[in-house]
Amino acid sequence: LALLEEAMADQDPKVRTAAAYALGNLKGDQALALLERALADPDPKVRAAAAEVRAAAVRSLGQTKGDQALALLEEAMADQDPKVRTAAAYALSNFKGAQALALFERALTDPNPEVRVAAVTVVWRISGDQAMALLEKAFADPDARVRNKVVWALDPRRTDKALSFLDQALADRDAVVRRSAVQRL
Repeated sequence: LALLEEAMADQDPKVRTAAAYALGNLKGDQALALLERALADPDPKVRAAAAEVRAAAVRSLGQTKGDQALALLEEAMADQDPKVRTAAAYALSNFKGAQALALFERALTDPNPEVRVAAVTVVWRISGDQAMALLEKAFADPDARVRNKVVWALDPRRTDKALSFLDQALADRDAVVRRSAVQRL
């Protein structure tokens, strides 16, 4: 852990990024403290790479699990950089419970469509009615990439609701969404 702590202080943003990824394989409060430090990387020399470092740290948070990691993901969902918010949405795939569900909902209303696509990509891990309710909201998204991802997240063999979504997708204004719906049937 001492070597990773040293790497997190390295002047090269690529070294810090690699260290942030490596921290995701570790457990414990010290690893979380280092990830938290990476999320707030203040070095002015690496301003352009700071988002990449923060995104790497956020992706690693998804591997650490736990309440503290979930709290840090909540902070990351408010980050100004969409890459960090996208990484947070993907990292949520390893969390369950009311707080994680609230963060999924938040990600599905993010102003950046890439964040919304990421949220739909992992929302299928939530089972049952909660997932379908979130997918239903996402299916109304104005961005065709999000609607298309909803189509691919549906399993038409599992529920009548999924078949209903696919039926609606067949009439979507975007040809890619319509084609995906046909492929899912």
